[in-house]
Amino acid sequence: MVISSATGIVLDIFASRYWGFPLLAVVISGLPGGVGSIAISPLKHLTHSRRKEPPKKLVTTTLLLITIPVEIIFPATLQTSGWLKLSILFAVLSVLLFRCAVTISLLIANALTDFLWSKDLDPDTYALPIHSATMDLVGQLLLVLCFQLVSLTDIS
Repeated sequence: MVISSATGIVLDIFASRYWGFPLLAVVISGLPGGVGSIAISPLKHLTHSRRKEPPKKLVTTTLLLITIPVEIIFPATLQTSGWLKLSILFAVLSVLLFRCAVTISLLIANALTDFLWSKDLDPDTYALPIHSATMDLVGQLLLVLCFQLVSLTDIS
């Protein structure tokens, strides 16, 4: 509840301050959270079976790679459709910070899975709400960082 409340506060404060923030927040927090949630189940099964095939790195790398097209196509679609005017600097920073969000999501998924498994708790049940709420907050904070960095450069 605390994490979700913090996410709501961030959205409330910055939605009116930055044009397009709510539109971008859905993807920059939603997709990394979804990718991490997808990762939890196979990571749980790999941890449970204690097998090295397929290795955890393969799961993580695959999920990292499949998000790259979305990271590039989403801002391009917003730009070409006219829904949001993005500067080149903003587009580059948002893709980089989106990549950071996905990486953080997968690291949290891996750590939560290992931790919960060590406590004899099912990661599918306990990790998903924690992970989802955390990634909503992390994604929105990274988006705020993107807007702040672009506004500091005064480049339109």
